[in-house]
Amino acid sequence: MESRIFRAQRSLGYVCNDIPLQTRYIGKHRDTFIITVVGRRFYTYSATKLHLYSISEFHPSDIKCLSVDNKYVYTACREDVRIFRRGVEADFVHPIANVRLLMPFGSHVVAVAGNDLIVFELESGERHLEIPISEASFKISCITHPVSYMNKILLGSEQGPLHLWNINDGQKKYEFAGWRQSVTCLQQHTGISPLDIVAIGLINGDIMIHNIKTDQTLQRFHQDWGTVTGITFRTDMPDLMITASQLGHLAIWNLDTERLVTQKENVHALSITGLKCFPFQPIFATSSPDNSIRVWIMDDEVNGARLLMFKEGHQAPPTRIRFYGDEGNNILSAGNDSCLRSFSLEAELLSFSLGKASFNRKLAKKTGVSRDQSVMPPIVEFAAESVREGGWESEGVHGKEKANIVAIHSGVRQVSVWSYGRRTKCSFRLLHERFAKHTTVHPTSVAVTVCGNFCIIGYNTGHVDRFNLQSAIHRTAYGEPKAHLTSVAAVASDSLNEQVFSAAGTDVNFWNFKSGKLVGSLKTASAVTAMQTFRDNSIAAVALNDCSIEIVDMDIRRITRTFSGHKDTITDMAFSPDSRWLVSASRDCSIRVWDLSSASLVDCFQTLSPCVSLTFSPTGEYLASAHQHDLGIFLWTNKTVYCPITLTSMPFDAVPEVLTLPGTAPTGEELFPADADEEMPIDAGYTSPDQLAQHLLTLSLLPEYRWKHLAKQDLIRERNKPKEALKVPEKAPFFLPTIPGLEPKFDTSAKDAAGNASTSVKSVARLIGGSSPFREALETREVTPEAVRRPFELLATLSPSQIESEIRLLSPDAGGSVAAMKAFLRLAAGAIADGRHQELGQSYVELFLKLHIAAMESELVDEEFAELLGRLRQTVEGVARRVEDLLDESLNVVLFLKHVAL
Repeated sequence: MESRIFRAQRSLGYVCNDIPLQTRYIGKHRDTFIITVVGRRFYTYSATKLHLYSISEFHPSDIKCLSVDNKYVYTACREDVRIFRRGVEADFVHPIANVRLLMPFGSHVVAVAGNDLIVFELESGERHLEIPISEASFKISCITHPVSYMNKILLGSEQGPLHLWNINDGQKKYEFAGWRQSVTCLQQHTGISPLDIVAIGLINGDIMIHNIKTDQTLQRFHQDWGTVTGITFRTDMPDLMITASQLGHLAIWNLDTERLVTQKENVHALSITGLKCFPFQPIFATSSPDNSIRVWIMDDEVNGARLLMFKEGHQAPPTRIRFYGDEGNNILSAGNDSCLRSFSLEAELLSFSLGKASFNRKLAKKTGVSRDQSVMPPIVEFAAESVREGGWESEGVHGKEKANIVAIHSGVRQVSVWSYGRRTKCSFRLLHERFAKHTTVHPTSVAVTVCGNFCIIGYNTGHVDRFNLQSAIHRTAYGEPKAHLTSVAAVASDSLNEQVFSAAGTDVNFWNFKSGKLVGSLKTASAVTAMQTFRDNSIAAVALNDCSIEIVDMDIRRITRTFSGHKDTITDMAFSPDSRWLVSASRDCSIRVWDLSSASLVDCFQTLSPCVSLTFSPTGEYLASAHQHDLGIFLWTNKTVYCPITLTSMPFDAVPEVLTLPGTAPTGEELFPADADEEMPIDAGYTSPDQLAQHLLTLSLLPEYRWKHLAKQDLIRERNKPKEALKVPEKAPFFLPTIPGLEPKFDTSAKDAAGNASTSVKSVARLIGGSSPFREALETREVTPEAVRRPFELLATLSPSQIESEIRLLSPDAGGSVAAMKAFLRLAAGAIADGRHQELGQSYVELFLKLHIAAMESELVDEEFAELLGRLRQTVEGVARRVEDLLDESLNVVLFLKHVAL
C-alpha cells in the first residue's frame, strides 16, 4: 500500500553508520573510492571530492558487515551474502545467514556466521569448508590473511588467544596465547620486509606488533583512550602506524623510532570504527557512527596529519526542518547536535553546515570546535527568510553579518542569530534587557517578518517582542504590560507587516505591527500548542491540546474549519503552496492531509516512528519529513504534480496504512503505477466537450499567430519584404570566348539573345467562376448550428494569408458579391452568439471590417446590409456584457466564501 498523494522518493543527510568503511582503488577511474554502509544499502564516494558516486540496491535487512577487494564489494545481512561488481546491483547472492565477518580470499570468500567458520566459492556459492567453533572457548572477534601465508587465516578472539587456520584442509596450525585481553582488530603490516608482522589491537588500549612466524612481540604501544578500534599502516615512506579509539581520538606512531608522532583528539564525536590508508598515498580516511567521513593527509611534519576534507550529516536526529528560498532546492535542518545544516536537493556537494552554536565563539575558534565546552543546547525552533540573505544597503551595527535566521535553544533565554549567506552563526544574540537577571525565562516561539528586517519572539512569561535583525535593537513590546498571561505557544506576522499574531492558552490575539496595540482576538476550543500561517491567503492552522486543528481566517478573525482525527499531540503542520491542503503530523505516527476547500480528509498514512517536523516545498513537488530517532531527512514526491489523481473524502477516524520511510526500503520501478489510485479508471476515458454550457464562452486553443494578427497582414508583408529584388545570375557557357592578343581577355560582347529579350510578366487570370469550400459553406441555405459554425471551422484550418485571401475575395471588386458579404455577416453573428471559438470569430470580423470598409461606404450597401451590421454589433456587445457579468458573479462568490464562516 502507499499514500494517495505522496510516494517515497529518497533520504538526505545519511553518510555512514557504525560499520567500518572500506577503500577500493579502481585503475580505470584512477581514483580511490570510499564505501560506507547506511542501513540496508551501501554508499560509494569518490575520494577526490567526496561526492556520492553510487548507491547500492536494497538488502533484505540491515547490512551487518562489509568487505572489498580490487574487483568486488562483499556485504552480508541477516538473510544472505551479496557480491557486487559495480556497487549497484548484486551479481551473486548466496543464502548464508547471520554472517558477522567477511574476508575475500582469491576465488573464495571466508565468512564467520554466528561462530562458524565458512569458506565458499565466490560465484557458485558452493561451500568448501565449514568449521563450527565453540563460543565459550574462542569467540571470533576479527579476521585477517597474513601476506605470503598460503591458504592461512589468522583469527582473533574475545577471550584473548589467536588461531592460525589452514582453510584448504580445515586444520588449526597454531595457537597464540595472546595477552589475556580481548582482541579488537588485526592488521597486516604493509611494509616491504618482513612479511610476518601483524598489528594486534586490544581492548585495554595496547597495540602489539607481533611476528607470527616466531611468535614474538617486537614492539608494544599503548594509547590512553581505551579500546583500539582500528589500525592502519602508511604504505609509502616513512613507516607510520595510525590507531583509533572508541573516544574518537587518533594516534600516529613512528615504528622506526617507536615514538608517538602526534595525537588528534575528538576528530569524531563518537567512536572511530573505520580507519583505512589509501594505497601508496599519504592519505587515510576515518568513519564513525556520528554520521561523518573525514579524509586526512600526512604532509605536516609537526602535527603529523591535517584534515583534508570531510562529509557529514547530523550527529543526532533533526528537531525542525524547513524549505529555504522560493525555488525549493534547499532544506534547513536543526538537530539535537546543536548544529544547523542546509541540504541541497539538486546536488549533494551543495549541502553544507552553518556550524554549531556556542556561547563563546572566540574560545571555540581558539581551542577548536571539537573541544568547545560552551556548546549551546539543541535547537528546538527556528525561522528564516531569504529576502535579506545578501544583507542591507546601510549595514548598521551588525549589517555586515547578514542575519536572516533566528533559532531557539532548549532552556536558553537568548535567541541565536545565523547568516545563511555567510554560512555561520552571527556574533550577537537577542535578549530584552528586562530578562537580564531572570534565569527562568526562555523563548518558546519565533518568527521572521516577510521583509526579513524583523524577528518576533514569544516567551514563556507571556511577553512578545520585536527586534531588528540589522541592528539587534529592540523595537516593540506587544501588550501592556505583556501580551498574554501564560506561555506564548506561537507568533507570526502577515504579508504586509500590518499585524502580528500571537497564541497562548485559548487566546489568539491580533496586534498592530508598529504600535503594538491589541486590535482583536478570538477564542479557540482548547489550548493552542502550535500555529502555522499561510501569508498569501491570510489563513492560519492552529493545533490544539485536544489533538484537533482549527483553520482561522486572519482577515475576518474567525474560525472557518475544524479537523479532528489525530490521537496524540500534533508535532508540526505545513500548507501546500496553493493553500489547497494542510498536512499535519502527530506523535501517534500518523501524517494526514486535509483538503481546506471541502473540509475533508483526503489522505493519511502512518510511519514506524513519529514525525517530529515536516515542510512542503514552495514548488509543491516534495514533502520533507524528519522522524524521531532518525538522522536523515525523508523526501516524499507529490504525485499530483506529475499525473492526475482523483481524491475522494475519507472518514476523519480512518485507520492509516503503515508506510516505510523513503530510502529505507525498495520501491517499484515505476514512479507512478497505473493502479495507484482506485478512482483513476473513472477519469481515464473522459473527454471535455467543445462547450460545457450554453451560457459559457470557450476558446479554440489555436496558436496566437493563427488569429491574433490577421488584421495586420499588410504590415507583416511590408516588414518581411526584401530590400532588393532577387536577381537571377547569368548563365555562363562551358568555354568562355576570349579576344586574341598578348593578354588574354574574355569576350563579353556576345550575349544570349534570350537574355536581351525583355521578360514578360506573367499575369494570373482570376477564375471568376471558381468557388472554394469556404464560399460554398457561406452560400448554404441551412440555419442549423452546424451550418453556422461550418465556414469558421474551415477558416480555422487555413493559414493567416489564406484567410485574408478568402475574406478579401468576398468583395464585388474581387469577384465576390454583396450577397456573399451579407452571408458572412449573418453567419458571423450566429457564430459569436454560439459562444465557441470566441477569439477566432472576433479576429475574422475585425479583418472583414478592415478589408471591406470602402465597399460598405459605397452605394452597394442597402438597408439589409446595414441591418446585418447592426445585428452583429449588438451580438458582440451582448457577449461582452455576458463575460463581464460572469466575472462579477465569480468575484462576488469568492468574496462571500472568503468572509463567511462555514
